[in-house]
Amino acid sequence: MDYNYNDSKDPELRFLANVFGLTAATSLGIQTPLMTRQTWPKEKAEYVVRERFLEHWDEIQEHMNHYQGIVNQFTKISSALLNENAPEAAIETMDVADRVREYGEFVEAHRDKAKIILFEPFVYHPTLEFITYINPQEIMGQCIGPFGFNPEQSHEGLKKELQNLEAVAEDFSNVDYTHDIQNGKHLNHFNPSRIYQATQTTMENVRRQL
Repeated sequence: MDYNYNDSKDPELRFLANVFGLTAATSLGIQTPLMTRQTWPKEKAEYVVRERFLEHWDEIQEHMNHYQGIVNQFTKISSALLNENAPEAAIETMDVADRVREYGEFVEAHRDKAKIILFEPFVYHPTLEFITYINPQEIMGQCIGPFGFNPEQSHEGLKKELQNLEAVAEDFSNVDYTHDIQNGKHLNHFNPSRIYQATQTTMENVRRQL
């Protein structure tokens, strides 16, 4: 890949691409306690998830609490963009970076614990392979991308992404932001609030069946 929008020289486009990357990575990350390895047979996968909910429910809840805070921040960023308020969007982005950084520390502690008492880790650093987002409401197929987030799925990669996001947000705070096809309403396509709510409901149903 010769070019990605995370590194665009346009501060508005660079901001949107970086925020889009994190929101999409979050949508995937929320669901990891319900996921297992694709190579496992159904019976083993179901057993592992059941044992996970029995033995590590407190950690699953902590995982969801972290993501609830992150999701709430995305709602605030989207609202600021819809109101064409670049400084406010930048401030909320700084806050979401802090929340994701805290989640990264939680992931590291979880994985260290998994090594000691030997269980399959079920939370991971947010990650997204590079993708291109095409606005489905535009006949001409206007797009933002490719963009990604921490494709190596590492703690160091996460910290670098968040440092970059904060710098991008600071640049964006000085932009005279107005609506065009690349604006805040597109965050609704990546805002993971619905995925969070659906995942929470699924987890509660699994818990009741144990």
